[in-house]
Amino acid sequence: MRHNTHHLLFLFLINSLVSANLFAQNNYYVLHGDTITDHKVLFQKPFMNAQWCPVYDGTEIIQYSPSEVSICKTDNSLFVSAEIELDSEQKLVFLELLAEGRIKLYAYHANYDTYYLVQKPDNSFVFLEKPKKDKTGATLREQIFDITGTDETAIYLQRIKFNNNSLISAVNRLNHPKKWYRHAFGMGIQGGVIQHQMNQSTVTLGFLQKEEFIFNPDYSFSGGLVFDIPADPLRLVISPQYTYYSFLASTRNDNPKEVIGLFTDFNLFIETKMIMMPISLRYALHAGDFALYAGGGVHTSYQIQSKTMLRTSEVTNGPGFLIAFHSSQPIETRNKLHIGLLLETGMAYKLTERNHVHLGFSYTYQFTQTKSHLKKLNHNTNQLQFSLSILRSL
Repeated sequence: MRHNTHHLLFLFLINSLVSANLFAQNNYYVLHGDTITDHKVLFQKPFMNAQWCPVYDGTEIIQYSPSEVSICKTDNSLFVSAEIELDSEQKLVFLELLAEGRIKLYAYHANYDTYYLVQKPDNSFVFLEKPKKDKTGATLREQIFDITGTDETAIYLQRIKFNNNSLISAVNRLNHPKKWYRHAFGMGIQGGVIQHQMNQSTVTLGFLQKEEFIFNPDYSFSGGLVFDIPADPLRLVISPQYTYYSFLASTRNDNPKEVIGLFTDFNLFIETKMIMMPISLRYALHAGDFALYAGGGVHTSYQIQSKTMLRTSEVTNGPGFLIAFHSSQPIETRNKLHIGLLLETGMAYKLTERNHVHLGFSYTYQFTQTKSHLKKLNHNTNQLQFSLSILRSL
């Protein structure tokens, strides 16, 4: 169906629209230039409000036409009288004002369809064409981009649908860009510091003997890429990173344990190089150029290199003297792929329209299992990460 706007005349509209006190009122109508607030304006079905302004005066409902009433304000909607050309036919109707600012968005409700019109900064009006299923026509993004005509607005016009909520959101973003933190696919670089804290670990040795170890926390640097995929109102963030860390732990008891001879002491050394893949969903609260976000997800790690050694020192009785034995036995990784849970929070700041900086904090809980013959090591790791990343919207 082809349609265009021949002209759009607002009767007694200019003075009323610029009047802030009118918009502060919840219910009123403008009849022949006079603003009336002591009668109740009713909301009916949208296509009926497009034809009439129903007013209850206390005794009966009066239907006013667009030629009589220039503004019809219900409790939740505002309709203005306008003349449009639709299917080569001139019509005087009520248009519903959906979004206002430098660019205004209107809707005209017919019996079986809804048409959307955009008022350009030069006060001319354009119908938005519903995208064709075969994708042969212009997309909504392309149509609105042609209306605004500036590159700066392009990043706000992704994934627009032909419905009220999506179009209102798009127009509001164009009218108030500083309220929006980012609305396009972005990628960047990330660096951070990670504290790895391995929990108490138990090594099962031969003869079903178990030893508990105490680990001190280790710190490492991480670096990698960040991919930010828009999924309003959430953000899907994928962040492949590389990190290296190592642990040295001793047995839980301070006193050596008597096993074979006088005593046997154990030390455990773990060295790991990993590619980490945190995947999280974030929700952000915006305040000007700043945004506070929080989210959670999964943390996948793959060991590209791992070395675990069990170092044993044994002192036993000899014929009149003590004999000391020292040995190191490897404990090979059973699973190279590890899964954990991730919680995160942070702050983002918009440097420019397309560039953003993030300061984040995350907590990860990860489980690992390694074994070699009769030796088995079970442990889990708590990871705290402080990160700084810079992203650019594409």
